[in-house]
Amino acid sequence: DKQALEADRRREVLTSEPPKWTGPYPNATRDHLFGEVWSRPVLSLRDRRLVSLACVSAASIPIAVESHVYSALVSGDIGLDELLEVVLQFAVYNGWARASFFEGVVRMQWVRVCQERGEEVGEWPEPPDVAIDLDDHEALVQAGERTYTEVLGIDPPPRGRLLQET
Repeated sequence: DKQALEADRRREVLTSEPPKWTGPYPNATRDHLFGEVWSRPVLSLRDRRLVSLACVSAASIPIAVESHVYSALVSGDIGLDELLEVVLQFAVYNGWARASFFEGVVRMQWVRVCQERGEEVGEWPEPPDVAIDLDDHEALVQAGERTYTEVLGIDPPPRGRLLQET
């Protein structure tokens, strides 16, 4: 029956029993979300997880961020390294403060998943960037210029200017 299929989809998406919602509006919303939206054929479950992670993080809904990060990790749809890239991408477009919270949730849920699986919680991955001597001002400026070009796809403004002249 339709309700059983929707319940199965909720468990597949959330990878755990969903919270109990009561009332006609929450039930209709939930049924539409899991029965219709998450079941559409064009995007994969993984793609929908990525979009949902960005949306709930941008909306600053802590319980939803926790739930979606946990589900992404426990399902294996998105690995830890990929989630950290999502956090970086998110930071550029939505700000470092929200991204810092997002990363904290990733850390907490990663520990949770490791503990649930009986695995040792290993070292937190280091960013893949080449180490930069923090006392070498020129090396820091050059790294910033490279990152600016990689992220925005254009040359950085001349040193000492915040904006490009048009």
